[in-house]
Amino acid sequence: MNQLWWPGCGGALNDTTGRLLRILSHTDQPLSALLADVPRYYAAAETRIPCPDGDKFAVVARLVEHFRKDYDVIDVDGARVLFGDGWGLVRASNTQPVLVARCEGKTPEALEQICNMMRNSLLRIDGVTDFGWEF
Repeated sequence: MNQLWWPGCGGALNDTTGRLLRILSHTDQPLSALLADVPRYYAAAETRIPCPDGDKFAVVARLVEHFRKDYDVIDVDGARVLFGDGWGLVRASNTQPVLVARCEGKTPEALEQICNMMRNSLLRIDGVTDFGWEF
């Protein structure tokens, strides 16, 4: 075979590194130039919000109901709210009494706005304790 690496052997990281090196070997441009038009996104780290086991699935259901009035919501394994400039996700942990949440925005300002909207909506629901986003 005329391959520099064997796909599937050595894990995805090795396969990806091999492909990246092959791309770079066929151009005079630095990696930064090749990635210049790839959009940047800003994200909050995965944030764990204490919530009793008996409440967490109902909290997610209430979030879906609340946001669906004005936004597209993907409700597979949680509530992923799609905003024009990013998204917010809240899901019930299957192993801990917590909600797991993340947000992403196209700009730092969009991320802050989405985090605030998600936090304010969560805090209006019984069973959710106050929290701060992790960045």
